[in-house]
Amino acid sequence: MDSVKYVSIQFAIAFSLIFPLFFQLSGKIYNYNYPLADSGGLILQLPLPISIIGCYIGLLFIRKIKRARLSLSVIFLMFLFMLLTSFIEADGKILGERYKLLLFIQYMLPVSALILGRLFENGAPEKQVIEKAILWTLIIIVPLQLLLTWFSGHISLTHSMIFFGIYQHYQYVSVMMISGFVISLYALWEYSEKRKLLILLALLIGIYAVASYSMLSLFMAVTGVTTFTAYRLFRYHDKKIVAVFICFFIATSGYFFLSRNTHEFSEKYGFIKFWKNYIVITSLEKSELFKKTDEIIPKNLNRRFKDWKLYSTSITENRESFFLGHKKPFDRSVTTSAHNYYLDFVYNFGFLALLPLLFLIGYSLYLAFKFRDKIIRSERLLGLCMIVFFLVLVDNNFKVTLRQPYPGILTFFLWGVLLSRLLSLGKDKGYQN
Repeated sequence: MDSVKYVSIQFAIAFSLIFPLFFQLSGKIYNYNYPLADSGGLILQLPLPISIIGCYIGLLFIRKIKRARLSLSVIFLMFLFMLLTSFIEADGKILGERYKLLLFIQYMLPVSALILGRLFENGAPEKQVIEKAILWTLIIIVPLQLLLTWFSGHISLTHSMIFFGIYQHYQYVSVMMISGFVISLYALWEYSEKRKLLILLALLIGIYAVASYSMLSLFMAVTGVTTFTAYRLFRYHDKKIVAVFICFFIATSGYFFLSRNTHEFSEKYGFIKFWKNYIVITSLEKSELFKKTDEIIPKNLNRRFKDWKLYSTSITENRESFFLGHKKPFDRSVTTSAHNYYLDFVYNFGFLALLPLLFLIGYSLYLAFKFRDKIIRSERLLGLCMIVFFLVLVDNNFKVTLRQPYPGILTFFLWGVLLSRLLSLGKDKGYQN
């Protein structure tokens, strides 16, 4: 296969991983009139991303898969420990009840993208296939989604894209889109022909981040743009990057002001009201303050605090539940998720099954620390490090990202790419920016 054709295949695979198109096992493209908030655990109704197809087709084109021994070992050990803890908890029945089998598939499905990411570039990241695929996805999705939002008469981001719908467009997809923008900005800014496009995207992403009503998305966007602007100014005295900063913050602050009176705004950004209430209520006695906790903490954070407490208490009730997990989930009327991937994982499959993933996190942090000087000198690597560690260490502590097919596959893929690039730093040829 010639290099041009191979790069084209790589681009198509990378594009399928980031493009938010969903289908259902019934054979239809996901395109509901209203966003599907909960599939009710019904497989046929669950929207599945095309990234599943792209990931497993991509694995067929991977060469020298044995080079990904670390990734393969982590996946195998996760599979083995999850199977083992489920077997013990189910009194000798493999995976026990039906729900456990579904959870097993849900957790394991995205992990294979780690292998794809690890070997995707074959040691040649300078072709920038991934960054270009992300950029084209943003060019297609972000302007169209914003236009359709305004044409529908809404301020908050619409899920409807006419011919298809974007599943979980608030919680998960918005974070991945903005993470993709940060990766593209860091990697492609050095190319002058891409700068006008990136400046325009910065303007649109600023609006998009607020319209998504995702605090994590907004945080990642603000942190990514601010950090890169400071980096370019202090390292290269690049005054042109200020245009990105100005466009982004004008768009963000303007749309933030426009959205301030909406219901979604009060739900997500209740921390503004929180500080006002906190100042008033702290004058009360402590016993009275605890009674009014629900009034001073934003609703979305309050729900997470309750879920974290519920899962943590259940996990630590005895040694068996901590190391092996639980047989049954909570009733859906009580809670549907831990809103924390790691708590959710330990609750269902036990701490033992989480150990391989914790090792991979530790190893990734070790490599990043070891090559910190080279990472700082490489904008592309710096941006990718920021995003991967944000997704793994921050995003997954507020959501169950890694067990959701779309964000899970993309996160594991980017994690694999990061490992590949970090490991290449140890070679004599080093890493080219």
